Amino acid sequence: MVCVLAAALIFGAVVGINMLIRSISSSMSQIFVARDQLPNGGQPLVERVLMDGQTWHRITFYGEDGDKVLVQDESHNIKRTLTIQGKEAILELDDYSYIPLDGDEYYNEPFAYIDLQAWHFDKEGTETELEVPEYRISIPLAPLTVISPTEQGNTVDATQVLIKVKVSEDSRVILGQKNMTANVDAQGYTNTYVDIEPGENYIKIQIEKDGYRPNIQEWLVICPERDVYMEFTNAPTEEQNENNQN
Repeated sequence: MVCVLAAALIFGAVVGINMLIRSISSSMSQIFVARDQLPNGGQPLVERVLMDGQTWHRITFYGEDGDKVLVQDESHNIKRTLTIQGKEAILELDDYSYIPLDGDEYYNEPFAYIDLQAWHFDKEGTETELEVPEYRISIPLAPLTVISPTEQGNTVDATQVLIKVKVSEDSRVILGQKNMTANVDAQGYTNTYVDIEPGENYIKIQIEKDGYRPNIQEWLVICPERDVYMEFTNAPTEEQNENNQN
């Protein structure tokens, strides 16, 4: 009798577990089917957009009305909770906020790569991790126009060369070894003379500005070699030579 009872209990437990597994599988299948029927297969959509002349990225999340989406990026202290309405929820992030600062990852690189984490919560509280496509933003060089020298490899027969540039407002300007930031005029121009020596001279121009990566250029200026010689207007006489020897 005991064996029969034990067998019945075991059989009942197995049947119960199987029914639970089938129930969970059925629910998950319904979730996946439902998400597949959403736009973009229910997966987050990342788009590059222009807003007021600035570059932004729009991330669209899909689901049923009333569902929640948690989005975070710990590297930039971003944590947002979105509510889905009309089958979607939209998060817009400006590229400027992701421009790396000195010491940050991707500093002085032409691109930065953005990786967001997101979770979807339905009205029953079921949590599903979402795969947000990684996207990249372009990091422009700090604006710079070199006025002088006019071209690379200019020959300058002098001991100094004029370095003149035009930059945008609030730029940090280094010409050669001189910090010219405080000498930029209202139109964005500044200039200075830099010492050069015979031969090839590489003059560094460095411009830094918030929201841009440093614009660092080296300009080649060539200074002709100078021959050192003595010129006598009149040849010395024999008497002068004798006096010099004595």
